[in-house]
Amino acid sequence: MIKRIQSLPRWQRIIVFIGLVLLVVAGMVAITLPIVTFSYNDTPRSTAVAMLENITVREFAQLPDANAYPAALTITSDGTLFTGSYVNGMVWRISPEGSVSEIPGTGATIGAITGLDVAADGTLYILDRRQPLETQGAVVWRLATDGTLEQMTEADSTMLRLPYDLAVDTNQIIYVSDAHPQSRMIWRYSVANQTLDSWWQLPEGSVPTRLFYNADDNTLLVADTGNNRLYQAAINAANPADEATLLYEFAGDAGTAPGLDGVVVAPNKRIFVAALGLNRVAQLNPETKTLDYLAGAFRGSSDLAYDAARQRLYVTNWEQRALLPQPFLIFQIDILPHLPFALDVIEWKN
Repeated sequence: MIKRIQSLPRWQRIIVFIGLVLLVVAGMVAITLPIVTFSYNDTPRSTAVAMLENITVREFAQLPDANAYPAALTITSDGTLFTGSYVNGMVWRISPEGSVSEIPGTGATIGAITGLDVAADGTLYILDRRQPLETQGAVVWRLATDGTLEQMTEADSTMLRLPYDLAVDTNQIIYVSDAHPQSRMIWRYSVANQTLDSWWQLPEGSVPTRLFYNADDNTLLVADTGNNRLYQAAINAANPADEATLLYEFAGDAGTAPGLDGVVVAPNKRIFVAALGLNRVAQLNPETKTLDYLAGAFRGSSDLAYDAARQRLYVTNWEQRALLPQPFLIFQIDILPHLPFALDVIEWKN
């Protein structure tokens, strides 16, 4: 075999050599790729851990769907949680005891849930991106307490380029964040007047993600993932850009940036944030304007909800990494989520 190759003309020997090299590389890839894929998908399901001695963290409720991807979370005054699927639009109601029930008709009507908020009267508002990984504008739905699902408004992709979250105030005004770096806009929709207009364009480099309406002082909290800032703006501000308060700004190394996402205000003005970039949850220290981390090792801490009556802080686990294949050399590897999807709860020891 070798002698026959050596007897070939030089150009043919070069072709044979290149072919052998390619054959060896293909063989190595054929062996390595399944191993890498297996190692990605065979890692243990991460369990959140407390980072302070007076904190406990545990799994609270499991969602019965392989495509749950619970990106958003909200809570009613009686402690009932709502979350929804970023992939198939299903909405689940979760009791304070952890009992999960699907709300009929939501999965067949809603596309991709990225934001949720519940009004004072128990009405649930839903921000729907239509398709999870495509830019198609958004639809805002209203789910009444009797289960009636109604479309409120919609905007195409020229207006809402990357819809992310919503919040509703006591006057039934809905605020919607557009996280596209070129938009960086908070939109405002009046339920009564059925009008949609721009309210606040954040500074250059901002990526406005989660919103939280604080009824106690009539303000809107805005998480800016791009600049790792947390703002607070009065709802009745004539110009939020000039009057907003900067509650927090990250000043460390880029590798340790929190990647701010979910934010909630608890009684006594305690502010909790989800550090999605680190998969942690923290409390804002108002004196030092720093973050005190409560728990970590979540599988996707994108949103929070606080139950004041039970002193519980709920956290989503939605593993957004599994939505897209991960790069390996020139290949793409499909990553499987660690099922089941779940919500975790942080509690304080007595």
